[in-house]
Amino acid sequence: MGNARADRRDQAVITTKVGNPVGDDTYSGTGLGRDHMLHQIDASLERLRTDYVDIYEMHRDDPDTPLEESISVMAELVEAGKVRHWGFSNFEPDDIHRMIALCDGNGWPRPVIAQPQLSWLVRDSEEEYIPACIEYDIAVTPYRTLQAGLLTGKYKRGQEAPPGSRGDESSWLDNPDDELWDRIEQFEREAVGASLTPTQYAVKWLLDRPGVTSVIVGCKRPDQLEPFAEAFA
Repeated sequence: MGNARADRRDQAVITTKVGNPVGDDTYSGTGLGRDHMLHQIDASLERLRTDYVDIYEMHRDDPDTPLEESISVMAELVEAGKVRHWGFSNFEPDDIHRMIALCDGNGWPRPVIAQPQLSWLVRDSEEEYIPACIEYDIAVTPYRTLQAGLLTGKYKRGQEAPPGSRGDESSWLDNPDDELWDRIEQFEREAVGASLTPTQYAVKWLLDRPGVTSVIVGCKRPDQLEPFAEAFA
């Protein structure tokens, strides 16, 4: 990405995360402590060949680091110009309320974006997580929107996974139960009723949810983006 966007930085909105281990044999840090966050933003900027990222997200809660410490680093990075805005992904609803209280109490910038898991199949975040985001005007951009391909229409009850698909390359789809297949088939009937492909319907369903401003879709090939462009152009 750094090479592709080096001469067109102002045309891209770049988001990256911090918290998980990275593929660097020379460095073993992880979590949301101050030292690791400062190290990782500089490493990310170097890899991306830019001097700032538009959005920096905390990947998940770090039980070994006080939330106040992590947010204070985000505020420091915004002040330094290395980060324009910050957000979070896999946190609990109570954490969202704490984040806002800490930001307001310390004069730190609030988070502007959240990345929960949400799809037609998995809706837990609609109970408390997303309502908290709506309360604080935090944009919601769900991940795993197609549930690793289950909502694309490519997998069928009683049939082998298509060659080269995720279901073919791993064991996670070896023994889905009848209840799951029943739900997938109900989803596909809804897609037909909406005159959309399953993939298009999965995204439209999300974009129609309260609080959702955009979605994250995982594609292995550029042509897999074409159905979205056709449906939502």
